[in-house]
Amino acid sequence: MPSLIFVFLFDAAVSELVFVAIHTKPDDAVREVDKLVDVYDDVIKRWKIKNIVIMGDFNAACSYVRDTEWKNIRLANDKRFWWLIDDCQDTTLKGSRCAYDRIIATGDYLLKNIVGESPGLFDFKSAYQLKMQEAEDVSDHFPIEFQIKHKDWKEQETLDYVLRGVLPSGGKNAVYKALRNNRNMLRPIFYKKSGGMARIMFSTTKNNITSAITCVQTLQSTFASIMGDIQAKQAERYLTRLQSHADKYPYQVFSHYKNMIDVNIGIQLIWDINQSPVTCRLVISKYL
Repeated sequence: MPSLIFVFLFDAAVSELVFVAIHTKPDDAVREVDKLVDVYDDVIKRWKIKNIVIMGDFNAACSYVRDTEWKNIRLANDKRFWWLIDDCQDTTLKGSRCAYDRIIATGDYLLKNIVGESPGLFDFKSAYQLKMQEAEDVSDHFPIEFQIKHKDWKEQETLDYVLRGVLPSGGKNAVYKALRNNRNMLRPIFYKKSGGMARIMFSTTKNNITSAITCVQTLQSTFASIMGDIQAKQAERYLTRLQSHADKYPYQVFSHYKNMIDVNIGIQLIWDINQSPVTCRLVISKYL
């Protein structure tokens, strides 16, 4: 039996919201998840509200809901429902590789005011550096979450992922040498007033994530000695996660929406040569 709560949000862009919380029986997950559509329709009828979030432990993965069974689940095929946690998310503490826990959002205004890239899980074990037993004392699942925009939210043009590194002594000379040897890739940026060199940078835009990953790998192989402790693998993992969003938007079930995200990725490698020590930044920008 799901639990319902009507929430008033005073500082959020969405002022009224209904949460439907559910923990399905594993052996009856297909039927119970399917029936959540009836719960949704009843909430609309009773409370005249369309901004609704259905979330909880659906047991909607792995052996409890097989690939062939999704077609029998209305919640997975009705275009009113947007799945914010996809099949790639492992929501269990011990790494079952199963996305048991899900968030379903409905209502055009609510969907418009969910912060992009915010849906996901909170890995409290890593965040608080807990041992496995300590984490198990809290839960055997990770919490799932998403963020709603503040009522004064100003739209961003990009969502930036930044890696920073510090160069060792002699870093400035090494960066100058790289500039001389790679004029086709790097360009200097000058101060407007003094005319002195402020930074040296590489900048490009890619229209698909595969080429963005290749670009990051090329930067690492070319400039690894002057990137400090920046590791391209971290940026690659971030880009791979963006690919997952692009491939599954609005998440795994509506194949005709596949790849509707306009993937436009900016890549910058920047050396601030007048800082001491010289710093380097690798910036991955997803245009929104």
